[in-house]
Amino acid sequence: MITIDDRETLCLVGHVARESGLCRTEALRAALRLKVHAARNTAAYLDRREEEWRRARVRGEPAPPALSPAERAERMEYGAPLHRHFPDLVPCRDPVEPCGCVWNLEDEEIQALLAEVACGMSAEPGDALRTVLRDRAVVLRRTADALATIGSTERGVRAHMLGEVVCITVDTAPEPRPFQDPALEEIAREVAREMGADKLPEIRQALLVCPEQARDIADSLLWMERNIWSKLPPGVRGTIISKEEREEILGYGPDGY
Repeated sequence: MITIDDRETLCLVGHVARESGLCRTEALRAALRLKVHAARNTAAYLDRREEEWRRARVRGEPAPPALSPAERAERMEYGAPLHRHFPDLVPCRDPVEPCGCVWNLEDEEIQALLAEVACGMSAEPGDALRTVLRDRAVVLRRTADALATIGSTERGVRAHMLGEVVCITVDTAPEPRPFQDPALEEIAREVAREMGADKLPEIRQALLVCPEQARDIADSLLWMERNIWSKLPPGVRGTIISKEEREEILGYGPDGY
C-alpha cells in the first residue's frame, strides 16, 4: 500500500487531477502509465538504434559507437524529467488538501507502475512519484497556456502529437457568438464542405477563437479530418484512448509519422 503524506506530492496530485478532469487515483494512474509507456518506447528506440549501428560495423560501414549505460540513462525518458527545464513550476496549493493530510492508496496497478518508474529513475518511490507529477503538471500547464492563446482546434493537433489522445473535438461556446465577417464565413463554409455541414457551428466557433489565425486553424481542421478523424471507428472521435489503441487505429508505431 502506498502512503502519501508529502505536502508537495498531495498538492501536485490535486493539481493534476483538476486539470485532467479525473479523480486523484485515476489522475495518478494516468500519469504513471504515460511515463512508463514513454520510457519503454524510448528504450526500445535506443535498442533498435544500437542494433542498426552494430550491423553497420559488421558490414564495415562507419557508425557511431554504441551508447554507454550512462549515455542510455541520460537519454532515457526517466533520465530527463521535464521539470528540470521548468524550475519556476510551483506546486498547486490546493485549499481542499489540509497540511499533513495522509492519502493511503491501495491500487495494485499504481504500485506496480510506480515500482517500475522508481527502478528506471534509480530513485526512491516518493521522489519518483513527485517527478512524475511535476512532469505531468508541466504538460498540463503548457496545454492550458496553448489553449488560452491558440484555441481549441490547435489543442486537438497538439494533444495528438503528444501521443496522449486521438483527438479532441472542437469546443463550442456556451452561448452563440456573432459571426459577421464575410471572409471568416467563407473559410468556415469551405471547411464544412469537406467535414460536413453539421460541423459548421463548431468550425465557426473555432475560427472565432483567434480570427487572425483563421486560415491556419482551418488548415489544421482539414488536416485532422483527412489524416486522423476519417480513420477513426464510430464512437471514438473526441474520446481519450491509450497510445496503443491510437497506434492500432492510425497504423503507425511509437516512432511517429
